[in-house]
Amino acid sequence: MITAQQAEAFWSVVAECLIRFHSYPVAQAAQEVAEFRAYLVEAPGGMRKGMVFHAEPFDVASRIADSSLPLSEVLEEYEMLMESAFPEASEPLAVRERRAEYGPG
Repeated sequence: MITAQQAEAFWSVVAECLIRFHSYPVAQAAQEVAEFRAYLVEAPGGMRKGMVFHAEPFDVASRIADSSLPLSEVLEEYEMLMESAFPEASEPLAVRERRAEYGPG
């Protein structure tokens, strides 16, 4: 189960990804994240709303931005962003998998 603090950190990273990697202005990133969160709250009953937290914030931001920017192009900056947002967590599995696929750099 994800805590409220972890959820806020997750959405903060999503917004920061929109700003840094998709060139969204801060206000627009905040609005897009708020709208996406509202969409999840209102999602059909059969949809598991907490499943979004199993995705990488980068991937959620890319979905919001309707972008196919490869994570490999911004991996180092994204990892620093994640480490800053989640200092208590180990490296996310998806990042480790991508590192194995694309190499260390």
